[in-house]
Amino acid sequence: MGAVVLTPDGQIFGGAVLENSNWTAGVCAEVAAITDANSNGHYELVSMAIALDPKDFIDYKGLPPCGGCRQVISDCAQTYGRNIEVIIANADKSKVVVSSIEELLPGAFGPKHLPKAII
Repeated sequence: MGAVVLTPDGQIFGGAVLENSNWTAGVCAEVAAITDANSNGHYELVSMAIALDPKDFIDYKGLPPCGGCRQVISDCAQTYGRNIEVIIANADKSKVVVSSIEELLPGAFGPKHLPKAII
């Protein structure tokens, strides 16, 4: 599984799943892509695309981001007042699902609920 993010100025940053026998030491592709963008000085995101192996495209919804990744994407969206588009596709793009972070994590807690001094 891999993921890329698009910034408002058209730059693309990517990441891949880092599997690990210690479940908590692994890294999701979505977080890796956001980290790549942030490491290069880009914090505001427009969209994210996630590419799956065809066998991982479970049903008509594909394989949406896990809860932790949804929260990270939502925090990015809330910080910059954007509803980040999330595109999920299999490798040959014969199956594509387009949604938004607000659809994937409605009513999310995040930066908008925290005092400005913390953010």
